[in-house]
Order: sequence, then C-alpha cells, then structure tokens
Amino acid sequence: MSDLLVPSALRIFMAIATEGGVTAASRALGLSQPAVTAALQKLEAELETTLVVRTSRGVTLTATGEALLKHARGVSKAAVDAQREIGGLEHEPRGRFTIGCHESLGAYLLPPLLARFFTDHPLIEIALVNANSREIERAVIERSIDVGIVVNPTGHPESVVTQLFDDTVAIVAHQSLIKRGEGAKLIERQALVHAPALRQTQFLLGALEQAGLVPRRLVPCVSLELVKSLVLDGAGLGILPLRVARYRTPKNTVRIVSAELPSFADRIALVRRVDLHVTSAARLLLDAFATRGRELAREQ
Repeated sequence: MSDLLVPSALRIFMAIATEGGVTAASRALGLSQPAVTAALQKLEAELETTLVVRTSRGVTLTATGEALLKHARGVSKAAVDAQREIGGLEHEPRGRFTIGCHESLGAYLLPPLLARFFTDHPLIEIALVNANSREIERAVIERSIDVGIVVNPTGHPESVVTQLFDDTVAIVAHQSLIKRGEGAKLIERQALVHAPALRQTQFLLGALEQAGLVPRRLVPCVSLELVKSLVLDGAGLGILPLRVARYRTPKNTVRIVSAELPSFADRIALVRRVDLHVTSAARLLLDAFATRGRELAREQ
C-alpha cells in the first residue's frame, strides 16, 4: 500500500539515490532504463534544478538532491506509518469511539458491558456522553458521537436503528406502601415524584387526569436517579422505567403500584449513521451492545 501513497517520481528518485545509478535503479524497480531516465528528467524540470550528477561510478546527489532525498524518505516513512495505522483500524481491535445515552439508561446498561469490553479490548478507547434520547439521535446524525443508545428512536434516513430490548415506564412505589386493591387510592394519598421533561411522564400524567385520578401532590424532579431514591425511602410514588427502578435494588423492593394504572412501553435501540465505517473495532463494539441487549431482554 505504501507504494500507492508515495508518488512514483519520488520512488524512482529514491531508488536512483539508494542504488547509486539509473541502471541499478531500473533493475531494482523492474522498469526500463529509458523510463527511469525520463522520470528523473521530468522531476528535475518540474523542480527547476539538477538533482544528480553523473560520474564514472554512477551518480552523485547535488545539494538539492540531498534535500529532496531527506523529504522523500519522510514521505515514505509517513506512507508506511499510514499503512500500519489503517491496517490496524481495519483488521485489528484498535480505535476510539464516543457513545451517547441518557445517564439513567447508561447506569444499568453500560457497566457490565464496558467491564468486559475494557478487559477484552485494551487498545479500543471509549468516551461517554450523557444527554436525552433526542439529543443523542441528533448527535449521531451530526457525527459528534459514533453510536447512541436511544429510547424510542424517531428514526432518520441516514441512521441505522438496531433494537436491543424493551422496558416499561410505570407508576411504582416501595413495596411497604402497596396494599392489595389500593392502587387508585394510593395515587390520591401519596406524593407522585416525576421527571416532567420525559414524554413518557407527560403521557402517564395525562392518562391519570383522564381517569380522574389526582395525586395528593406532584413533585417534579430533573433526575430519574433522585426519583428512584425518593421512592426507595418511601417518600412517595414515582414514575420510572422499571429497569431503572429495579437496577441494584433487592427483588420486589420497588413494585408497580397497580396493573390497572397506565403505563408506557419503551423500546431501547442502538442508533448509528448508515455510513459509519465498521472497522474490526467498531464491529466488536456493536457486537458487545447486541450481547448486552440479549442479556437484558432475557431479564425482562
């Protein structure tokens, strides 16, 4: 590949300098002597200088010839370095990728995935970006991140969407607050902590209003993790994705208040640009997400 990256005129000139003459250079390159001579003459004409002086022993480089040889060797080294780096990106597990997702989603999705990935692929670098799903989708299209983990992707003509697993946003509470048959009454007796910026939250609040269920008080919050903490301490009910609510929480500690109350189905997917260059490292990363998605799907 390096021969393709180095101009033929420089390769011929370096061969003349290395081999000590036109005849020897033509043999080394597998070219005719007239072709080598013509290439040298053309190069000298373009540079408006004399690069070599012919002697009885071959050729001697002039001062400009020595200067050109120094730079030509630099070009050749850069070509070899480029070949190695490109070969590594294409065929070896190395590279750098930026992953974007919502903080609460990443909290349960990424730790097991990255723990394995960092161990198995030490030459692949990862950077993380936290934002909401719409911002992550936009960042993927704008090429500011490589892959995004998105809740309910809207889709884009320039993106590829790969389904990973499902989730449900529901009204939940600490198990100590829940009594059989009291779902609706519990809504009216307890505070309801929620993240109003989420579309799912607005859907559930609207569904409660249509059903004539008015929470004792609404407590808006910007962080799903804070909503979860308040629920775990029994401060009230919460609107949460079930996977967020249950991650690293003892089984049955956080439960859906009532199956009769409204809920919202979420679809979690990996989003990348359709023209993402899928190197060997990129393929390993995509496969790691697919594996983690299957793990979470089985836990549903």
